[in-house]
Amino acid sequence: MLWALALTLWLTAPSNSFSAGEIPVAISVQAAIEGERLRISGRASVPDGAWIIYAVYRPATPQRRTTGYAQIDDGRFSAKIDVSDWPPGEIAVDTHFQLLMPHRVQPDGVIDRFGPNGERMIGDSVVEGGNAFRAAIASTTVAKP
Repeated sequence: MLWALALTLWLTAPSNSFSAGEIPVAISVQAAIEGERLRISGRASVPDGAWIIYAVYRPATPQRRTTGYAQIDDGRFSAKIDVSDWPPGEIAVDTHFQLLMPHRVQPDGVIDRFGPNGERMIGDSVVEGGNAFRAAIASTTVAKP
């Protein structure tokens, strides 16, 4: 009887289900100017303690760029960046959850879960690079007055 129920559940499972070993990952980011600071905040469906790398940049001349890290706590991350010496205009924000990073090492449990190159990550925000390297990416822009 149990095998018949299991077979029925398997046959009627949604077509968007994922294969064993694949783990859905989603990331989102928002940005706001608060005085002379840029606040970025977002969510990621990764374990607490995982690192998010971010890049904040002004694509127009004069160009500005800074990078940093934020740690996941209860599915959320945030950072504040001093933009007091940046001129008015559009500021772009890119956030990545990835396993290989300069200057940081993901916790062992995070690497075990997603694979050393993120090869077990799937989802709409996940992109694949060379050598099966995967990253979950979210971007936004904000105008500095």
